[in-house]
Amino acid sequence: YMWILSSSRHSTAGILAQDGSINGKELLDHLYRFVNDLYPSAKIISKYSAFIPSASDPSFYDQPCAGDNWILVGDAAGHTEPLLGEGIYYAMKSGQLAAQAITAGDIIGYDKLWRDCYGNILKESSINKQNLLVLTDKFGSEAYGAFLYYNIFMNQL
Repeated sequence: YMWILSSSRHSTAGILAQDGSINGKELLDHLYRFVNDLYPSAKIISKYSAFIPSASDPSFYDQPCAGDNWILVGDAAGHTEPLLGEGIYYAMKSGQLAAQAITAGDIIGYDKLWRDCYGNILKESSINKQNLLVLTDKFGSEAYGAFLYYNIFMNQL
C-alpha cells in the first residue's frame, strides 16, 4: 500500500509491499507515478528505504523479547502488524511496557506484559497472513491488495 502524509511545509510519501512480491525498482516506480499523478510539481528532497519485520509464522511470537539486562521493543522485537506492517502503536506500547518492567525491577516480566497486551493479536494476524499468502500464490498478488482494501475500509483489521 502507499501513503502520503502532508504538513504545511512538506509531505512524506511511502510504499509497502510484501517481501519478495516485487523488486525495489518497480516498487519505487509505482510510488513515483502515484506521487506525480497527485502532485506533478512535487520534488524529491530525500529518500530512504527500510525493512519492516513482518512475521508470517505465529510461533515467531513465542521467542523471548527480554533477558538478563536486555529488552527488545517495537520493530526490533518484530512487533509490527503482520498484514500491514504497521508498527507505531506497538513501538509506543512496547516502550511503555518495557519501562513498566524496568521500573518494577522485573525485566524478564516484560515478555508476559506484551503478550498479555497484544501478543494474541499479532499471532492471529500472522495466521491470517499465512492464509492470505496461500491465496496470493493461487490467485496473484492482487488478492492481497483486495483483502487489505476490503478489511481496512470495513474496519475489520
